[in-house]
This record gives sequence, C-alpha cells and structure tokens, in this order.
Amino acid sequence: MLIAQAWKKELANNEYLQNWQNSNLKLISELFFAKDLMKAKSFNVWSNLFSSVTDIVSNFVWSPLTDINIDLAEFNKDLISVWTTIFWINRIDDWSLKGALDVYRIPAEDYLYSNNEHKVIKVYSVEEEDETKYYMLKQVFTDGLIENELYSIKSPSETEGTKVNLADIPYTEHLKDTVRTWLEWLAIFPVSKESMLEKIKQLVYSVDRKAVMFETQFLQELEQYKIFENIHIPETALNANGTVDLSALWKVVATDTTLGASWDIRYIKNTNDLIKDAIEYEQVQLKRVASSTTIPSDFLGVADTTAISGTSREIMIQSFIKTIEWYRKLLWDALLDILTLLEWQKNKNWDSITTNIIWKDVISPNSKDLADELKVAREAGIVSQFTWVKKYLWLTEEADINEELKLIDNEVINENLPKD
Repeated sequence: MLIAQAWKKELANNEYLQNWQNSNLKLISELFFAKDLMKAKSFNVWSNLFSSVTDIVSNFVWSPLTDINIDLAEFNKDLISVWTTIFWINRIDDWSLKGALDVYRIPAEDYLYSNNEHKVIKVYSVEEEDETKYYMLKQVFTDGLIENELYSIKSPSETEGTKVNLADIPYTEHLKDTVRTWLEWLAIFPVSKESMLEKIKQLVYSVDRKAVMFETQFLQELEQYKIFENIHIPETALNANGTVDLSALWKVVATDTTLGASWDIRYIKNTNDLIKDAIEYEQVQLKRVASSTTIPSDFLGVADTTAISGTSREIMIQSFIKTIEWYRKLLWDALLDILTLLEWQKNKNWDSITTNIIWKDVISPNSKDLADELKVAREAGIVSQFTWVKKYLWLTEEADINEELKLIDNEVINENLPKD
C-alpha cells in the first residue's frame, strides 16, 4: 500500500517519468526505443498534465484564515494525488515557546492505517563502508503517545527487518523510543478521499505517449532521403567503400544516355500523415481530462473555438467551483476538529486559538460585481455597516474599519446640520 501511495505522489511531482518501474515508461521504451530504457528516459517528454491538475486545484482550494496560520498547499497536493492528507499537532520548538502548539504536515505517502493503528513509515538510505544500507522508521500514534522504532531492512521495498537502536543513523538519533505529547487525544488527523489523479491516469499516460511520438517523429522529419534515377555518378564522387560523396556531385552531373531514359532527382520526406490526426485527437483527450476533473479546458491549454459570453462561462465554471468547495469542506471538517481541540490554547504568536475559519471566494468578483452585491445585501439588511465597509474597502484591521465608520458618521452629521 505504501508503494502504491508513493507512486501516486510521483504523478503529482513528475517523478513517475524517471521511475524504471512505471508501466508507461516501459511501454514507451518498447514502442519507440526498442526497449532501451535509458534512451526512453532521455526522450521522455511529458504533457505535465498531472502536475498541472494538482497545482490548479490546490491553488484554488488555497488556505483559510485561522488562528494557527496554516499553509495548506502541500496538504492539498497530498489529498489530490495520494487521496490522503495528514495533519499532525505538535509542540513548537520543543517547548521553547512555553508549550505552544501548531499544526504540521506528515507526507501522505508515509502514512498507513493498519491493525487499528495510525502509523508513519519512512525509509532511509545510509552509505556505510562503500555500501548502501536501508533503514525503516516506524512511528505509531496513540492517545498522548508516539512510539518510535527503527529497523534495518535489505531493500527500500521491505516491510520487515531487524530492530536496531534509533541512534544508529543520523536521521533518527534525536528521537526517543516513546514521546509523550501531553495531549489527551490522538495527535494525528487523516483526511481521505478518492485520488483525482487516479481517475485520469490512463488518459494522461496516452497523452504522454503522443508527446514522445511527436518528438521522435519531428526529429525524423529533419532527415530527407534523396533518390537518384538514371544519374551517372562520376568517379570523383565515389568513395572507396562504395558510398557517394554528395558534395562532389554538383561539379559534374550527367545522364547515362545508354539507358535511353530521362534522368531525375527526387527528395522524399520522412513524414507521418497520422501526426496531424494524433495532434487533433490529443486535444480531444485534453478535453476529456478537463471533463473528468471539472477544470475548465482553457486552464489546461485547450482553447475554445467559439466566443462565449460571461454568463455562459459562469455556468460552465460552476462544476469546477463545486469541486473546489467539496475539497474545502473536507479540509474544513478536519480543521474544525483540530481547532476545537486547541480552542483557547496558545499558538506560536502566543495568542488564544479560536475555531474561526474564513475562506476567501473561490473566484473573486470584480470591483463592480462586488459593489453591486454589497449594495443589495446592505439595503436588504443582511450585512452590517461594519461588514459592508470591511468587504468593500478590503480592510482587515478592526481599527481601520472603525475609523472609516467614524468618518461616515461625521459626514452624515455634517449633512444634517442646519444650513446658514
């Protein structure tokens, strides 16, 4: 399972392109490079679709405003690719900030839930006496405790080994066998859902193969074959090995009149008529990727052939917005549980932690739309004047908002004063 998770993460960061065990790389080497994996890796251009999908969705999900000031970028990428993201509550700087708590990320590819235990498995390679040795760190999370065990293993894919001391390698020498978190709850929070990249894997593999095909075909088309028909080759142009020195032909070229045939020189291009069809079909596949992920096709570099109105585009993008909101809801649920447990404790700025979670709009309205929305909301009495000023002027500090409200009140008072 850990290997499968690691391979899913490789899709998001493009490492799959260099993985000898990747099924698509093997197929590319067979189709285009006579099973030469080294050459396949050198020419393995890619569509960049996996990382594009991951980055686009992650950037739109973004991070909410909370009292723990958490950056969700890597959490988002784990959830999109591996289908799991792991939040970990830990003390900051080993109690140097009076035991303040913060939220950290555990790479999803290292997380495993088995036998009713939350585990984190990491593999390290260490060079020892001109030999590479492998070690596996197993961390088990329970209420209030983290148990650390280190094993010597024969290869990175091994799951069993010989238990050794944590101090045996520099990566784990700072760890203790048992760490008390001083929390009354489990310090790890996993969020799991279906991998978006798994849904489009075969489609993207197909597009990747076409990218390699285009590259190899374009290179081959640079070479042209020359066919000489009924041309007398002078002795000065003949090489000792029977080949022809083409650079010498321009000096003396004559037809062989004894053959009674007209002479001709033809250039034959090494073209592949299927390339144009393949490029057009690639565009169809890119639209299928867009449909499967609800990402607007032009985000993936597929231009629409017809102009569309702003209203039509808004309708088309609604599915994408729903997808982003769905991811935000998953993360919101986890963050709310975490903040509820941390409520009234202290963060790294030594401020009390509350359960406030504020997300910005998935797609921010333009200034006119925002002004119209706020005007309608204010007139309907569903937002306060404080919120109205805050949102319209993009203010964040309460003092600045109150100062603006005071200026508004003063203007109203001055307008209502008796005129001389």
